[in-house]
Amino acid sequence: MYILETKGSKEVVSGISPQFAMTKMDDALHPECDLYVEDNAAKTLLTEILALHGKESYVRCQGRPLRSSQRGTRPGTDGAGQ
Repeated sequence: MYILETKGSKEVVSGISPQFAMTKMDDALHPECDLYVEDNAAKTLLTEILALHGKESYVRCQGRPLRSSQRGTRPGTDGAGQ
């Protein structure tokens, strides 16, 4: 359970992730998911779309551009052993 304070009112929210709670408790971002995109332009586009149409997801997700050397590998790996 988390007590979410917005616009002067408090609301009890259940079923939140630890990352969401940490983001709300301090100034550092603790995204719940990584959204892998091709480059910084795609990251900007994705961020703008989420900010406009998916405000709940905007604070929970982080766009991560892949370097050209990472294409064709699993995200989060360096491609070794594949």
